[in-house]
Amino acid sequence: MATQKAKLSTLRVLPCSRQDGKTRYPNDEEAPTIAKYRNNLTALSQYRNLFFIAYNDEIHVFRPQFPHQTISSKPELVLKLPVSRPGLRGCIDPTRPHAVNHLIIGDMGIEEILVAACDDGDVIAYTVRSIDFAVLDKSDLSRIDPDPSPRTLSLPVRSANVPTFLVKNVGASAWGLAIHKVARLLAVSANSQRVTIFVPALGRSEITDTLSREDDGEALAAIDIAPTMSKTKPKYKHVENKSKDRLIDFEIVLNGHGTNIPNIAFCNTNLDEEGQYLASIDIDDCLFVWDIWRRAEVVGTSSSGLRCQRGWGITCLDPRASRLTHSQIDTFGCDGPICNDHSYTHHGILDISESSRSVANNSKWHPSFSNFGAVPTEVQQTHSISEGLVDVDMEGADDVGETEEFDEDLDGGALELLFEGSTVDYASDGQEVASPSHFPPLPAEDIPFEGISGQGMILSREERDQIPSLKSSLERRKFADLPFSLLLTSEADIHLLRDIRYRQGRDESPRDLVYGLVVCQKATEQSLPPGLHNLGRSERLNMVAQVPELGIVLVGNQIGRVAILTMTRWESHKHSGFKIECILPFKSQEEKGLRPKKPLLGIAVGPIQGQESKPDPGGTQDCEGAARVARNPLRSARRYRLLMTYTDHTILGYEIWRSTFDDELLVF
Repeated sequence: MATQKAKLSTLRVLPCSRQDGKTRYPNDEEAPTIAKYRNNLTALSQYRNLFFIAYNDEIHVFRPQFPHQTISSKPELVLKLPVSRPGLRGCIDPTRPHAVNHLIIGDMGIEEILVAACDDGDVIAYTVRSIDFAVLDKSDLSRIDPDPSPRTLSLPVRSANVPTFLVKNVGASAWGLAIHKVARLLAVSANSQRVTIFVPALGRSEITDTLSREDDGEALAAIDIAPTMSKTKPKYKHVENKSKDRLIDFEIVLNGHGTNIPNIAFCNTNLDEEGQYLASIDIDDCLFVWDIWRRAEVVGTSSSGLRCQRGWGITCLDPRASRLTHSQIDTFGCDGPICNDHSYTHHGILDISESSRSVANNSKWHPSFSNFGAVPTEVQQTHSISEGLVDVDMEGADDVGETEEFDEDLDGGALELLFEGSTVDYASDGQEVASPSHFPPLPAEDIPFEGISGQGMILSREERDQIPSLKSSLERRKFADLPFSLLLTSEADIHLLRDIRYRQGRDESPRDLVYGLVVCQKATEQSLPPGLHNLGRSERLNMVAQVPELGIVLVGNQIGRVAILTMTRWESHKHSGFKIECILPFKSQEEKGLRPKKPLLGIAVGPIQGQESKPDPGGTQDCEGAARVARNPLRSARRYRLLMTYTDHTILGYEIWRSTFDDELLVF
């Protein structure tokens, strides 16, 4: 593949608003009730200016206001979620069995759909187009209370007229959700320890050759035909027979996990247009990658092997969206040795945990420590913007939002969040703090050729193929490459599985695989003071969103923080990795009391108003378009908005984009 010189785009993150929950809802009785300890409960449309928040068994629809992305306390529309049948029971809160556990938005064909997974096992989907029509045409909607009192007149419109795209039940509390655009698939994981894939019927004009698969002579596993969206269901013996015509609706059920499955993911790009692969993670930290058309497990392993933690998040990454880098500091965000002696790294795992200490404008200590004396001394390493691949622009970080003290109660008293004396990353005049200019190179022997027990060998694909004996062994055993990398998250750690290769064949063990592993332990760690330890119960990296166009992944910790990662590729060393660019809210925001002392309800990211794209009728162009922009930073990338919503109804807004003409880098 040809390379060219180009100016690498620079990541910019700018705070744009802070809406206090007490200001939005001065009267607690008027505030919507929150369902606690769930997955992500917010979403932004990629094509329309619509923002969604799930409050128990309702979805509130808002229109953020440009340029600060503020939203009203009164939604444009409230969707009262229907139930699939009466009498269903919940798992977390028996008094609210229909509360939403997870909310996502994504494309299915040419339609953008909003999907909610509920605690009673219901899965409800709407087309965003129908919701937008309802918001635009409120005259067709009726209020739930005909009493024309002032309070009733101030209520948002409730709609019984917005048609649902799907209402199904998966038999137990539903959690993970994944949508495949081109293959038109919706997958749902549940506490039944199963993954259910809804496969809607397609019109003949929608049936393409990509939905047909060549038979390799092996019989495919038969599945039970569960009642789905069609009334007539001919009995097919194999999944493949169904996938060839898609003339009926049917379901595929995957069994294999031994415990609950909080999140799942498709490879939703043109690298897997058939929707062949689905990845899933359970709370015992077991990873599975399925060939759904065979109902077969092709990868099954523990995701980390470092620390015993619960698995929470998973996403499939397009390797073409990674940013090319020149050095270790650009690739991983740390300049010291990354293969050290602790936490099983003698197996060849790339441990880049040191990088989390080098993140600019980030504190390892919660600012509330200032109420109990001096903030503990912390030593933060920073690197010069001119030395790095990407810098984070904090301009305006100290000037956005309200600065008054919080009036929340904490152990009977109000906490003052401002504190003095901690090490900062930026001087008082706004200039960057000086940093070391020399970073030692990664040793040539950084990746030992050693096997990880039960997991595989930590080698890049190019390194494996350069070893004749290993290459021939892989060829004899019919290894196949997965077309994507996997980003996995646990309670505190982030793992990147790259260059994944598994052994083909139905009789072979799915655990016989090789891959590279990059680990950042305690990626968003922050020590909590006495009185906030209950907040620590929410610690889990269970919110993951990616923006391939910017080459970034956002990882949300329910404790109230979000890490923005740039996915990287060190071409000269054949290493893929990631670098933590920043952790939100910024330290400067926390010092001003702008971060709530409450858990995170959800994160939502999408293009800013006026830069939304249009759905692709062909269903394939935008699958690679974002990666094409990421590979060529000279192409104009859009600006994105990030909304972080907390359980006290506070919303922090940020604008994220990449500017050009900064550093030089080789790009595809």
